[in-house]
Amino acid sequence: LSPSSIAEAFGMSRRYVDIIFSRMGGGSASRFILHERLACARLDLINSQRNRLTVLEIAYRWGFEDASTFHRAFRAHYGETPGSLRKFD
Repeated sequence: LSPSSIAEAFGMSRRYVDIIFSRMGGGSASRFILHERLACARLDLINSQRNRLTVLEIAYRWGFEDASTFHRAFRAHYGETPGSLRKFD
């Protein structure tokens, strides 16, 4: 999912997609998508049924290309590392 794929799917320009997201109060489409991916990854990290997945597998699952990008974005957004949320019994 990307702003470009949204624009293409709805037959509009990438710029117009960003305008729509901005008017909804969410900043750019890219920022909204990043926040949603981080939120979904966070839910997977705290879900005990997902303990079999590594942090990297969760990162890939939610569209992050590598561990360092995921780690930096997660820490910037939540103030802690993805690994610190893992709940192991």
